[in-house]
This record gives sequence, C-alpha cells and structure tokens, in this order.
Amino acid sequence: MKITSLIVDYPGGIFKLGEINLVIPERKVTCLLGPNGSGKTTLLRAISGLVDKKGAIYIDGKGDVLLTTSLARKITSYVDQAPDTDPLLNIKVIDYLLTARYTESGSFFDREKDYEEVRRIADKLGITSILERKISELSGGEAKKVMLAFGMCKNPLYYLLDEPDAHVDMGFKPELARLVREISKNATVIMATHDPLFAQLTCDYYVVLSRGKIVFYGDRESLLSSPQILANVFGVSFRKTRINGIGEILLPVYSY
Repeated sequence: MKITSLIVDYPGGIFKLGEINLVIPERKVTCLLGPNGSGKTTLLRAISGLVDKKGAIYIDGKGDVLLTTSLARKITSYVDQAPDTDPLLNIKVIDYLLTARYTESGSFFDREKDYEEVRRIADKLGITSILERKISELSGGEAKKVMLAFGMCKNPLYYLLDEPDAHVDMGFKPELARLVREISKNATVIMATHDPLFAQLTCDYYVVLSRGKIVFYGDRESLLSSPQILANVFGVSFRKTRINGIGEILLPVYSY
C-alpha cells in the first residue's frame, strides 16, 4: 500500500493529520504507534474511507490501483476501538458475526458454511461460550474479542485494527499478538496502539506518529536503534534490554 500526500482536516479548521507519505509493506503487521491524539485512528479511518481526505492511497495489483471508498469497503475491515453498538445491544453475538459474512459469501443463503466459519473463528478467539449471549451482556474485553472476530469473519485483504489490545486481559495479549501475526500470513494488517511493548511483540514494521505527523518509520531493528524517538513521543525514557524467548526489546524507564 502506498499513501501519497494524505491530509485530513476536520470541520472547524482543527488540524488532525498532516501530509502523510508512506509505503506500508504487504502481508506484514504494520504498527501505528503513538500517544492518544497523535493521529493513529484518523489515519486508519482515512484508509478505510470513513473520513474525507485529500491525497491518494494505492494498493498493490497489476500496477498501482487507487483505493476508492467503494473499493475500501470491499477489501478492508476496520475494527474500531469503541464502536457505537447501541443499535446492536439486543443482537446475539453469533447473529452479529454472521452479518460480516455477507460480503464474503454474497448472500445469506449459504448459512451452513457461514455458521462453520463463524464458529471456527470464535474458537480461535476463545469466544464460543458467548455466541448465544447478547452484545449488551458482554464485558469490555469480551466485546473487544467479538469486534476482532467480526473483522476476521469478513476475510478482508487489509485489516485495520484500532487498538485491539485495549480492554483485554493482560494474559490474552500474547495470544492476541500471535493471532494478529497469523492473520498477516494471508492479509496485510495495519494496527494502531499506544503500547510500545505490545507493538514490539506483534509488529514487523513501525510508523511512529506525533501530533498528526510521522516522526519515524522502519523495521524492528531500526526501532531498537532509535529509543530517543519513543522517549520524545511518549515523554519517558526507554532502555534496550534482552528478554529470554523474545530477544531485544525497548522498555520504558519510569522515575518517581
């Protein structure tokens, strides 16, 4: 994916996203990393066609193919960090996930195949036991898993994950990282987070944002060599260390 001269402004003249020029590797996990308000969600929403923008986004194909809003709706799956679920509160989880299968199967007539796929994904995410519950009955962490499952049921070419690690149990984060990496074997994943540790466990490529601008982009080795970038963005020091089973990682150093 290639993003050229992308600018997003919101009504009232409030500046939200500067001129973004970026190449995102295919079938990798790219992390949009930065604190709250840095522009991560806005960039994801621009890619998914949910906000007005200037500039252009191209996807790989036989030559560069312009990602129009209509095409984005077909080949991307945007998993929001806090969607408006009010109209869905009384819907069962399984019925909600089945609606995601429409773009894949093209109809609601092949129900057996759709049910099998939904249950397969639910089993992967450990949510089989809540399929018959209503969305209004879910905890924050359960709802987060259901949202990720919805994205997976759509089977898109591009996953746009807005803070998938928010509101989930700490014990689930390593499994979530593994699932995201597995998804990237067959699709491109662009994931926003403000947690540098989760990002380093999960991602192959990093884009660090601050106040609507890109201040760093590169692979894991480049990030490990640039602790001052994270220090400047997050306002805390970072120190490189080695953890058994993980390798080198940048850890925040808090002072009291």
